[in-house]
Amino acid sequence: MYMSEQKPNDGTKQHIKALVYIGPNSSGDVAHVKTQAEKGQYEGYSWDLFQKCMQRPDIDKKYTFDITYSPFGWTNHKQTMKDIASGKYDIALAGFFPTQERELVVNFTTSIKIDANAIFHIKKQRVMDELVTLFMNVSGYILGSIVVGIVIGLVLYYGNPGRIKYVRGVGKKNFLIRSIITGIAAMFGEMGYLSENASHTYVGAFIVIITMLVAYMGVMFIQAEMTSTLVQKRINQGMSKYTLTAGVILGHEGNAAPKKIEEDGGRIHYVKGKTNDELVKFYLANTDKYNGVALSYCTGYPYLTIYPHLMVSIGFGNEPTSWPVNPDKIDFLEDMNNAILSLRKSREMNILCVKYFGSLKHIPACSLR
Repeated sequence: MYMSEQKPNDGTKQHIKALVYIGPNSSGDVAHVKTQAEKGQYEGYSWDLFQKCMQRPDIDKKYTFDITYSPFGWTNHKQTMKDIASGKYDIALAGFFPTQERELVVNFTTSIKIDANAIFHIKKQRVMDELVTLFMNVSGYILGSIVVGIVIGLVLYYGNPGRIKYVRGVGKKNFLIRSIITGIAAMFGEMGYLSENASHTYVGAFIVIITMLVAYMGVMFIQAEMTSTLVQKRINQGMSKYTLTAGVILGHEGNAAPKKIEEDGGRIHYVKGKTNDELVKFYLANTDKYNGVALSYCTGYPYLTIYPHLMVSIGFGNEPTSWPVNPDKIDFLEDMNNAILSLRKSREMNILCVKYFGSLKHIPACSLR
């Protein structure tokens, strides 16, 4: 059920029909009732920012706004895009990713904040997933180390043939293979063969020192990459593009975040007609069937407090969010962009953003200047 509220018009101003997404305060990106004692009075980042835009003289003197409040917990962005394109509404207030598909049918204002595609999920301890992730991230470096090790072995064989005198039990026939093994072993941190069997010549010493230096730097680099991969995996709480296909992720039909994650390889089960609260609760009741819920980070982050055992993975790209605008309202779009840019310049938008999203640590939500 939609609720409408019409602002007075003196007959000279242009009517603008605005759709305001409303929902519970557990949904971080929509308008919600301030308190039980203030029913009908809303707050929220998009709503507060829009109020500031409406109060600007250049907007106030040209437009009057017919405000329509969405059904509580409304999440059907696809239908909203159709309604904006058809002229049922001229602007919608929530956090929308301006995807290529959407930009074919509606216009978008300049960006109002940065959001992230995210998966909210329970941590599942899968050692094999961690090993796969680690291997996929460092396999190229491991292969490169083997190739460099082979090159080092050939340098040892041809550049320092005198080493054969110090390698016990190896004839000339097998000296090449032993040299290659020595080079590969050095690249993985085992330098005993390299140092103990060095020939007592300046050339031999020089080759060994350079080889040990290259091998040491290579080992340290690979260890750093492995550590970085595991640390990033902890920050992302176990989800990555290499483990997305391990299970099914829930997402709202018509929303951009699950679509983006699907493009990254995720298996998305699209759900129609559920609010964010209902979708999260449905997932928590069926963690044996689903791997998580795909939402934008700013939409879903309050659930991390409501459900302490819930975690979030955010390694799927940061995106600017905007408001969709009726493509026939070009002058209004230009005026709104000027208002938003002015609020950016005066830092009012940043202050407002920090009020609602300033505690977010993993995405630059309020970095727009």
